[in-house]
Amino acid sequence: ITCITAEWSAEKHLEYMTRIGKYEAEQLVFVDESSVNCCTMYCGCAWSIWGSKVQHKAFFICGKQYSVLPALTLNEDIIHCDIVEGSFYTEIVILCDE
Repeated sequence: ITCITAEWSAEKHLEYMTRIGKYEAEQLVFVDESSVNCCTMYCGCAWSIWGSKVQHKAFFICGKQYSVLPALTLNEDIIHCDIVEGSFYTEIVILCDE
């Protein structure tokens, strides 16, 4: 049993679908946090000629890390984006329509 299977609940799924079904697709906004640093684009593997070693020199650069928090919609893609140096420390509170 995987974690997803063990935590899945038909009752909670039905409750979620009933609740989310009240909204139009244009009303939905999704948040997805990501982080970026200078080493994110670093590729640690390479190809070489058959029978020879891969020669690859890389310097470790301890750079700044940035966190990206975009607000995404199904129709308009990114409607807002916050970028901060370091990590997000504040809690994001989503107010649900009760």
